[in-house]
Amino acid sequence: MTAAFTHITTLLSFVFALALTHLLASATDLVLKRDRVRFSWLQALWMANAMLLLLTNWLSLWDTRGLAHWDIAAIVLQFFFTVLQYFTCSLVSPQVPEDGVLDMREFHARQKRWYIGAVAALGLYAIVINIFFHARLAGSDPHFLAGQMMILPMIVLVMLAIFVHRPWLEALIGLLFMASLIGTLAFLTPGIG
Repeated sequence: MTAAFTHITTLLSFVFALALTHLLASATDLVLKRDRVRFSWLQALWMANAMLLLLTNWLSLWDTRGLAHWDIAAIVLQFFFTVLQYFTCSLVSPQVPEDGVLDMREFHARQKRWYIGAVAALGLYAIVINIFFHARLAGSDPHFLAGQMMILPMIVLVMLAIFVHRPWLEALIGLLFMASLIGTLAFLTPGIG
């Protein structure tokens, strides 16, 4: 691990923390103002998926610790990946209005193309950034190919969720996506230590 890795990941961790703050603040707002919220399990599922995706991607920063030299391309690629992760979390996080009611089902119907689209874009960008760093790390990750093979079906699932309008099918897709994130965490994210 280099001083450059520590320096760069400190900034990126702040962006991840801001993204997590959006999710947690929204969840807190939903609980505290629950009398003015029409709850949706489907919207809550996508919020949970955003949090799992954030955790997975934050942990994946550890994979770059062996990079000896951080040039501007490596820094910019990681920075924009983290910014895209931020938007994935902020777009899925509804705010309860000061007056009136938040209908989470209506929020999901109106906003899902944006936040699920951000998840799909993040998945596509993850493949690009993974190839970039894998080449720079001299192919040292034995799980690299398996990781890329898991990302592709995840992107397809997410893209389907944008165009599906049946709540039960959207929920199934969201649960399958969640299972793939948990699988990624369990099997492909290396232990830190």
